[in-house]
Amino acid sequence: MYGPKIYQGLGIMHPFYNQELSHIATCIYKGERPTITGELIRASLEQLQVELGLPGYLLQQDYSKLESLATECWLKTVWEFAWTHEFEIFDKLPKLELNRWNDSYLMEEFVRNGFVGHELKKLNECRIFLEVVNLSEITTVDGKTITLQSWKGLKQTNRLNSIQWPRRQKSLSKLHWQIWRRAIKLCFIHPMKLNDRELNMPLGPWDRDVQSTWTWFYYEEDDQLYKREGLLWYCYDPTTDRRRRNQTRWYELLPTALREVPVELLQLADVTVLDDLVQLNSTHPGYEKLPPSRLLQPDNSKEVLRQQEPQQDQWAIAEWDHHQADLSTLASDIKKGTASAVSDGSYKNNNGTSAFLLCAETVDNCIIGVNAVPGAPAEQSAYRSELAGVSGILLAIKILCKKFNITSGSVEIGLDGQQALEAAGGNWPLKVHQPDFDLEQR
Repeated sequence: MYGPKIYQGLGIMHPFYNQELSHIATCIYKGERPTITGELIRASLEQLQVELGLPGYLLQQDYSKLESLATECWLKTVWEFAWTHEFEIFDKLPKLELNRWNDSYLMEEFVRNGFVGHELKKLNECRIFLEVVNLSEITTVDGKTITLQSWKGLKQTNRLNSIQWPRRQKSLSKLHWQIWRRAIKLCFIHPMKLNDRELNMPLGPWDRDVQSTWTWFYYEEDDQLYKREGLLWYCYDPTTDRRRRNQTRWYELLPTALREVPVELLQLADVTVLDDLVQLNSTHPGYEKLPPSRLLQPDNSKEVLRQQEPQQDQWAIAEWDHHQADLSTLASDIKKGTASAVSDGSYKNNNGTSAFLLCAETVDNCIIGVNAVPGAPAEQSAYRSELAGVSGILLAIKILCKKFNITSGSVEIGLDGQQALEAAGGNWPLKVHQPDFDLEQR
């Protein structure tokens, strides 16, 4: 019946295809118009985007991996049909944005690290419960550690987004938060600093001004905390409570509310509230707008160049020390082919780390770098750690080449693992199913 007439059909389109194509046509023709239908479509798309917690165009996300995250609705069938039949549908709605350098989307990192199915759904439920989208929303304001509240599944007092979130459950199961902590450890926390919840790669400066949505502030000159509640401000002075004599950064509330405070002198603050006292954990000056003269000049400092690399490559240098090195001499030796590099990897308890040296002809003139090896615990190995060290060397060389405009030269690289050395230096075709393909393709 639904086949073309040349094949003895009646030339009638199948009702399902007719329905889904009509839905897509409605999205295209009505989605941008100031009508009730257009407003409903836009509102539904925005809500679905918040529900998934991902950047980019919603209807181009991988439905096969993410379909369990979305509420059953009319737009979900449009998304499934568009993905299955390879339609490219673009929209002009506002997109979810990152807040800081080195920031990342939580759901994007969870998917990249292999979470699927019911575990990915539970992670998304935890994210929505906490009302967060990005890594920066669950880290301390200095960008170095995961906050204790986020680790325990408690909603943050400071807020970075102004999203109208869907109604949430009053609580989630213990299994939810067990999976949440496991995912946070795998994706973001330095494997050797689990107890401190320290990030693999600290977050950098703020990309936008978040002061309007922030709650807690610190005034360094008078050593005071300020809490904003609506149009009023509440001041907290350092406490002299002997019960807290071992804690040097505890504050207590003053009785009088204020209407005006020196906002331009305040720093963003991250705090822990305990009964009637508040503990100051960390501070940050917040967003610093560059003057026009700075904006016109490209910044080619080493750290800026590292942060300009693709997010999936920045792990290769988690920390590095280049301040004692004569980089111009090192760059000159790379051009002459007299520079050298060496790395070593470590593997223990399903965690991998590596360190490397990139040296000029005079080996005392060198860059030192370390990293934590990415990937799930089942993927870790001593061999993978060796490859991670090579990745750090290659990224450091790439940054120096950009900074000093190096177009030719060479660096001799030494490893203590023969297999890793052969793999890193080989020129045979790689296969996607072979172990550590993600590192070897770099």
